[in-house]
Amino acid sequence: MITKTFYFTTLKSVFYFAFLSLFILSCTKNNKFKNNDSGECSISKFILEKSKNEGKIFANRIGVIDENLTPPTITLHLSESATLSGLKPTIIHSGVSFSPNEKKKVPFSASFSMEHNEKKEVTFSSNSAEYTVIGKNGQKKVYKVIIIKDLKSSKLISFKFKAEGDNLSTGKIVKELDGVISTTDSDNNTITINVPHDANVSSLIPTIEIYGNGKVNPESGIPQNFESAKTISYVITGEDGTIATYNVGVIKNSEPRIKTLIFDINNSENLNKNLGNSNVVGTINHDDNTIMVTVPYNADRGDLLPTITADNDNLAGTEIYSGDTGNSPITSVRFIDSEINPIKYTAVGPAGGRKVYNVSVYREQRINGLKSSKDQNAIDRSSIDMTDYISVTSLLGGPFTEEYKRIQSRGDREAFKKRIPNP
Repeated sequence: MITKTFYFTTLKSVFYFAFLSLFILSCTKNNKFKNNDSGECSISKFILEKSKNEGKIFANRIGVIDENLTPPTITLHLSESATLSGLKPTIIHSGVSFSPNEKKKVPFSASFSMEHNEKKEVTFSSNSAEYTVIGKNGQKKVYKVIIIKDLKSSKLISFKFKAEGDNLSTGKIVKELDGVISTTDSDNNTITINVPHDANVSSLIPTIEIYGNGKVNPESGIPQNFESAKTISYVITGEDGTIATYNVGVIKNSEPRIKTLIFDINNSENLNKNLGNSNVVGTINHDDNTIMVTVPYNADRGDLLPTITADNDNLAGTEIYSGDTGNSPITSVRFIDSEINPIKYTAVGPAGGRKVYNVSVYREQRINGLKSSKDQNAIDRSSIDMTDYISVTSLLGGPFTEEYKRIQSRGDREAFKKRIPNP
């Protein structure tokens, strides 16, 4: 009898030990649950792991739990570029269960989905949702989960060259230039920036603006040699963990040019100036930046208004201004003595590059009369008008030189006569 009692007692002890071991194992097998043997019911961790949400978030995001609020809150900051549908959280909590459960969808209002216990998705239609944790004794605790999309991405705001410091003094960057950002191909972001035709791009300093507390490499403000490299790559790491590469290329514009310069005889500013019966057209030499205009011998060169057009076929966006600096409009000007002191006009490109032209207006010359000697070659200098020296010297094979211009400007008739070669 003693043996039988001992047998059943021993068997009962073994059974209780096995049951207790199984209970303990079941409670510790899943590390997402704690203290399920009490009335405790709380969430200790709420995490969005990048590995479980590839392509939706760009780094692990840990919710900040505040038990002091009513109800307690869990706040997560996500990227402004995050995809909020179908996210899978990792939730560690005490208590025997929580809701929303696998059979119930909670109607939220923003497009954010969460999967509970990695089996069930709950869709947000605002930026918050409520979770209820239930303790073993039936006690409940509600948490409000708040989603804030405020972490900035690796998108670039701007890439520019400012007209200051070395950019201005040695780089010939005369106005602030913004790069054109192209992100049509997410794997090949490009930035194209046009600079003046005469810019020195061997050591330009870019100013780069990115969002939030992101980082860029190479850093903004570091000189770069855009002459030797076809493109320079900049890598931006956003505060949300995203990474983007931008390939920057610098293009020199064509030089800005004047296409035409004419004196329109129908323009009110040019009336009664003896310009003839048709518009007077200047001859442009782009190599030495000169424009030569010939008007009738009796034309009034005072206060003439030229009509000047830009060569936008050569460089779109070119504009023309009066003078060699600034952006003064074209107005009437005295072209008297412009053979000696040319009037300046400037073609300015969209990137600020400048090309200055010197405009000289000459009066057409006329011979009043020539007297021949008996050998038909001698010239009576006394019959030559001062205004006719160009035609005379041309007839005699004399050069049209700066010396003749100076003689005419002084009104030195005798000096002029002496320059006419003897037959």
